Amino acid sequence: MGRRVIAALVVLILLFIVSPQLTSLTPTLASGSGISHWNINVTVCENGFKVTATGGVTTDGVSEIRIDKAIKILPYDKPPFIQQTLPVDFISSTGLPFIANSSNPHIQIIGTGLFFFTEAQAVNSRIETVIVEYANGGRVDPPVRDSINYVNRCQIPAPNAPVTDLSGAFDPNLPGPDPNSFGSDGRASPDERDHVAVYCINTGPFAGTIAINGLDGSGGTYRLAQFKLNEVSAANPRAISVLAYDNHGVVMLRGGNVFHMEWTFGPWSDNEVKEFQCSFDKSRYNKTLNQLKYPDTFGNDGRVAPSATDREAIYCNPDSGTIAIMGINRDGAGYPLTIFNYSDVLKASPNPVTIDTHQNGIALLRVDNDDNFYFEWKNGPLSAYEAKGFRCRF
Repeated sequence: MGRRVIAALVVLILLFIVSPQLTSLTPTLASGSGISHWNINVTVCENGFKVTATGGVTTDGVSEIRIDKAIKILPYDKPPFIQQTLPVDFISSTGLPFIANSSNPHIQIIGTGLFFFTEAQAVNSRIETVIVEYANGGRVDPPVRDSINYVNRCQIPAPNAPVTDLSGAFDPNLPGPDPNSFGSDGRASPDERDHVAVYCINTGPFAGTIAINGLDGSGGTYRLAQFKLNEVSAANPRAISVLAYDNHGVVMLRGGNVFHMEWTFGPWSDNEVKEFQCSFDKSRYNKTLNQLKYPDTFGNDGRVAPSATDREAIYCNPDSGTIAIMGINRDGAGYPLTIFNYSDVLKASPNPVTIDTHQNGIALLRVDNDDNFYFEWKNGPLSAYEAKGFRCRF
């Protein structure tokens, strides 16, 4: 079992196991509820599978897409040539079979569910996944999708941990929060009637994150949901649907000049709506407060995770979607080494993108699902091997 499979199981071991049963092999592609339409995409990897649901309700009502079961199709190349199947146990990244939820006919949804096998599956084996819809609380038959996919040579990434450091929502050029002034803690578009507090994180390791806290009515807060700005922007005009933390309902977020959030099945009401604006400045991404305030000192030229012992300087450029890498010679002077396109590195993940610079050696870069990068440099002018890990937000 690979290290990523083990890591996912460690993170998720306390979550419940969905126990699949046998099912028909007849594929169906659209739900029959009459209140919605969904398109489903399934990607199966060695350690689990990802389900993406796009669509939503077309009339009043609530539609929820869930994983029902996974089944391994066994080879039947020996007598008596009868097709046999085997249930496959898997763990949900959220602890529930949730994939997507829709309750607003004016906003289409994109929802993604991550599910991890309790035992790794062999490449090219066949896995049947059954996706079902619940309309207004009742299960709809037939399934919204029942399909068989080959296992690819890939890994489903472990889910991102909740962001708890909201300090990047403050403007470093302005005074800090005033505890005596409502809404001055960096939240976006504060309103005393709100049941949520929204934080647009602009600097630091979590830049580009929209963190949403629920309010408990007595001044306390709790983590509700989080979104990546680039994913919300890419989905627009659709909204992204996620399961809220700790069984606090479902949250959807749509981007634009004004962000539109809806929180359904929360403790306050069946539907809470919040519209807000975020002042994201990508030129501040990947820079520490020290780099923003003192750009003329060592390492504060915008390079990521500077260290005096580095033989490379790495610059993340969210506007152009590139990672530029400079080599550093014995005199401390920099020279261009190579440039990676973020989209190429993301597409190749978990495998690296490799660039042969010829004169200055071979550069490799890989990334996980939370923008943690690992750079390797082989056969460079100063050593046979250099490596550096860093976080870079896009």
